[in-house]
Formats: sequence, C-alpha cells, structure tokens
Amino acid sequence: MNLINRGVVVIKPKKPFLEWVDRSLALSPPVTMEYLQKDCTAILVPELYGLEDMLDYLEPFKPMLFEGELEGWNRDPATWPQERTSETFDAWFELEAHSEVWDAVDAPVVKEDNERPLELTGTWRVISSPDFDDDYLHMETTPYVMLRQGEREVSGEFHIGLISGSLSGRPGPDGRSSLFSFEGMDEMDPVNGAGTIRLQGERLIFKLLFHFGDEFTFECARA
Repeated sequence: MNLINRGVVVIKPKKPFLEWVDRSLALSPPVTMEYLQKDCTAILVPELYGLEDMLDYLEPFKPMLFEGELEGWNRDPATWPQERTSETFDAWFELEAHSEVWDAVDAPVVKEDNERPLELTGTWRVISSPDFDDDYLHMETTPYVMLRQGEREVSGEFHIGLISGSLSGRPGPDGRSSLFSFEGMDEMDPVNGAGTIRLQGERLIFKLLFHFGDEFTFECARA
C-alpha cells in the first residue's frame, strides 16, 4: 500500500441542499441528511502545504461542483437555484479536507471519460403500466424510480404503488440499460428478485421480476 501525492476533499451536503432535494423531488418518505451523507463526492487535489490550501485550490471549481451535485439528483436545470456561485455553494455544502491518501490497489489508476453520458441517472416518474391501473400506481406516493449511474454500477430506489425497494446492478455496454437485483417490500411482505432497465427514446422501461413470482413492467418519464 503506497502513499500517493494527492489530498482528498469530501463534499458534504448541508440543510439547504437537503431542503432543495425534498422540495424538488417530493419523494415519500423524504430524503434524510443521514442518507445524503452516506456516500459523498470525493475530489483528489494536489498535495499542498495544509488543509486550508487544499480548500483554497477548489475555490474556482465551486460553481461547477455545485451543478454536478444538483445534476446528480435532478437533471432539469429549471429546478436548480438561480444563484450557483461559490458563496451559495458554501451555504449548501461543507468541504472536508484530508491530507493523506493511500492507494491499496496494485493496479494503475484509470481515469474515466467524463464526456460519457450517464443517461440513466436521475429521477423518473412512473407514468403507466400494462399491469396496474393509475389508482394503484399512486396509492402511497407519486410513483418513481431514482437511479444513480456510474461507470461500473447502477443503484437506486423505487416506490410504485405498494411496492418499494432498492436496487443494484451493472450498466450495459451502451450505457442506456442495466440488469439489476432488488429487495424491498410489497405491502407488508419482504420481496426480492431481478429486473431490467432500458431507455426507449425519451422513456425508461423499468421491469421487476419477483423471485418465484410475478413480472411487472412500468413506463417512466424523466422528472
């Protein structure tokens, strides 16, 4: 394990960001601060003289970082705050700097192509299903599928009618599909199984295949 010549800065959301997420997405139950701070964005920075220098280095990047955090939850800029300055970033986020970074992997660091579109990322509203009527879909909340897409993983949550749960899988080679496993609840019963996601034009087709059970399909539109 080797010490590398980088520092790391972690972006931690504060209350204004939590309030924007809840107001923008209107999820039920609402997102909590505990959930937001479970998996925060980490940024490698040059190895500088002190923690304050590391934070100063990121100062000109704050507006860009701000938009990246917003886009991770809602890709519609119309929902974003109009002021996305460094000062607003500081009100919405806290930066936590660390000076020692160790590399425990015996392999070169691979830099991802940041121009590759993460087309699945975002919140998708369920608009129809061949298996359920509209009354069922809206029984407990506005039905949604919320996805986070990385280079090698797709994760997220969903709540549709009386069915809710979390999912984890891998993106397809085209970046527009995924095969995943899920676990959750159907009414009062625990359920699990597999599923598929694929983009079809501007629509997301979300399919749940219950273990030894039913198969349901949902058509979704980006929130």
